[in-house]
Amino acid sequence: MELTGEVETTTRRYLRKPFPDPMTESGEWGLRCYTDPPDSDTWCEDDVYDIYTTSNETAIDETKYRDW
Repeated sequence: MELTGEVETTTRRYLRKPFPDPMTESGEWGLRCYTDPPDSDTWCEDDVYDIYTTSNETAIDETKYRDW
């Protein structure tokens, strides 16, 4: 790999405040880290890779909203 002196730039965007969860109508979300399994209910508090609803409601197809 040859270095040409060019710098690769990346634009990162962050939410100042999470929007309310439409299922629970609150600002509380379940959080997952990048290293957490997809079905994890705990958060490693290192980073936020995914958010999910904390609702226990069931959709028409019998799946939990929190599993979507």
